[in-house]
Amino acid sequence: MIVYDGYKALAANIFNQAIYDYKLYRKMRKNKKLCPLDRSSIFMKIQSVEKFLESDWADNLAEFIGFSYKSETLIKKLRRETK
Repeated sequence: MIVYDGYKALAANIFNQAIYDYKLYRKMRKNKKLCPLDRSSIFMKIQSVEKFLESDWADNLAEFIGFSYKSETLIKKLRRETK
């Protein structure tokens, strides 16, 4: 069904955007030229994405698109990738 596939695509894009944002914020955090306010803002964004990945909503989206994951494992993997 076309509508169902559209919802699956939307759910996958939400999940993928969260992963992309997390990697981006982790890389931005390494910039030595950031002022303390910017560094704090980036840290809060990182925490926000982590909260999303640990949420029931993210679990439901992942289940809907057929993606199985453990939030702790995914976050650890993303942290290793952006060291």
